[in-house]
Amino acid sequence: MRRFVILLVFVSIGIASVSCDGRDRVYKTNTEILKENKLLDSFSESITYIPRNYTQVETDTILSNGFRIKIETYSDMDQGVLNTVTTDAIVHKKYYREFKSNIIVYKDDKKILSTQIDKSLFSNKFNNLYPSMENLVLSSVWVDQGIQDKKDETKIDINYYNPITDYYFNFKIIVNDSGEYNILNSQT
Repeated sequence: MRRFVILLVFVSIGIASVSCDGRDRVYKTNTEILKENKLLDSFSESITYIPRNYTQVETDTILSNGFRIKIETYSDMDQGVLNTVTTDAIVHKKYYREFKSNIIVYKDDKKILSTQIDKSLFSNKFNNLYPSMENLVLSSVWVDQGIQDKKDETKIDINYYNPITDYYFNFKIIVNDSGEYNILNSQT
């Protein structure tokens, strides 16, 4: 009798393990199986941050006309521009982080200008030209080291990038020796 009970237990275990072969899933799509297990969202979306980590670049340039320009450009980890593309039922989200630049200009070792370069500086002046400044990301800020033909001014180039349209917008800041500046659209 004891052998019969042990045999019955083994047969029950064998039948139970054979009946759990996944035949109920044969006619379900992968999407249905992922929805059933609440895993669909993790497989249908790809999120990327550009740049992935905090980034900071500092430059210090001395020009022959007596100007010295310090530029500190850094990524703002809390703000960005979202570009979304869907391919093969997967939503690819790219967050392009905002950048800001702090600029300090000296003339003959005297600080004449200290300002921050961000979208607000340009959106006020060029709102009719660039109504969608919220889609632009500061790409680069550099000293125009071309011909600095005037001793009483220096030029700083600024580049904004639109990741949605893949287009660049160029600006130029001209700073005179008293610290006053003018922003020009370099594309016109």
